Amino acid sequence: MLYYLSTIMLHREYFPFLPTADLTPRGPIDPPLLEAEAPPGWWDESARELFNAAEQIASLLQEASECGIPLMTPFSGFCAFTACFLNLYVFRFPRMNLNRSSKAEQLMNWGLEYLEEFQNAWELAGGWIKTIQNSSLLYKRATEDAGRYRGRSRADFETLHQSIHEYRIVDRSDQHLQQISHADRNSARREEEAVASQVQVPGNMGAAVNASVPDPFPNWWSMLQEVEFTDVGNLWNGMREL
Repeated sequence: MLYYLSTIMLHREYFPFLPTADLTPRGPIDPPLLEAEAPPGWWDESARELFNAAEQIASLLQEASECGIPLMTPFSGFCAFTACFLNLYVFRFPRMNLNRSSKAEQLMNWGLEYLEEFQNAWELAGGWIKTIQNSSLLYKRATEDAGRYRGRSRADFETLHQSIHEYRIVDRSDQHLQQISHADRNSARREEEAVASQVQVPGNMGAAVNASVPDPFPNWWSMLQEVEFTDVGNLWNGMREL
């Protein structure tokens, strides 16, 4: 498992943290970007090695459990967490491995079951489980609504990105959810609409307000009707005589 975990660490950081559903294997889309262009097929092979390593870790742990010797050490737990995250990732974005990870969903679900059992022996699994759950929420929303997080980068989810490397007992779940909500363009749109609805006065309400305030000049022509035009003429003639 150390070999497969090392393989993951060598490849994972170069892949986009939040790809689009139609994105295929490629290098970083968030800074710092790579200056040199990769040789043809480089990222396809990198994806194959990355997600195959996650599959192998999950399969090894599953086989050990089926043989009656479940591995419940902190290292095996961290391996399971790392593999579970990647299986979640490629389940939601299958084109990032060119649809080669057919067992991703199955292995992801098994990984969560393993971590829940692991938590009975080691409390540190609690933070890992919440990180997987919050990542699942983000990726599910991103794939169901392509525009929801369009233009967002790894920097918008820095705490969540940090947590996928976390080995210690750290619960950052509240920060995860705050960043996911803050980056959600739908949430921002709803907030703007709510503010606009509070500021804007409905048409019928505006009419009611206008009706309740007396108009000092209800009809501009009514003032003219009160003027005796003959008096105006006499006044004008008097001024000419002066």
